[in-house]
Amino acid sequence: MTRVITLLLLATISSYGQDSTFVKDFCNKLGQYSDSSDIDAQTSDIINMAMKYTERNPLAGDDLLQEGIRFQYRLDRELKRTCPNYPNGRVRLLPKLVYDLEDKLKKQQIDSLDILTALVNKDKGAYLYIVTIDEFFPESTITDFSNRYRDYWVPKTLPEKGAILIVVSVTQRQVRISTGDKSMTHLTDKECDEVIKVMIQHFKLDKYFDGLVDGVKAIKSKL
Repeated sequence: MTRVITLLLLATISSYGQDSTFVKDFCNKLGQYSDSSDIDAQTSDIINMAMKYTERNPLAGDDLLQEGIRFQYRLDRELKRTCPNYPNGRVRLLPKLVYDLEDKLKKQQIDSLDILTALVNKDKGAYLYIVTIDEFFPESTITDFSNRYRDYWVPKTLPEKGAILIVVSVTQRQVRISTGDKSMTHLTDKECDEVIKVMIQHFKLDKYFDGLVDGVKAIKSKL
């Protein structure tokens, strides 16, 4: 029951910039509900809590969808870090070709990458997507983070060549291309390393958008 309420709250909140007080209050609510079976009262309470927080912390910026997804992921991560009442598991995000969880790209850049990646996927029969992330918790490495989410933040039905995930962390100064059982037969580890070298040339100059564009194009040439 707690999991249902948690997912409802994550789907209801549409604001970004959560603070420790909100996370603590949310955790306390989950604790109150642990022995309760009144789902209607729980649902009403959670929605009211979310609405009040949204009123105090309205969305700001030019990409409200990305901000909503970023808030959802960071809230889930912070609850995993601090809330003993919070259930284990992975947060399910709406499938997108670009998740800018680190908030390093402009909306126009995200839109351009989305179009470019969609064209590559259609042309090459793969599901290539991009994630920027500031830290890997609850995982400890970029490899573990990639393996945890590569086949989870994707549509239920994947194309023939499977999923390919590009993970970039500006904060941690790391980049990884992660492939699964299907995709690794079309994009080898050696080819992934070659693509990363292309991207790093731009990343060293803090040109992350340019690096991702050339990285996507390089992957297309190898698929």
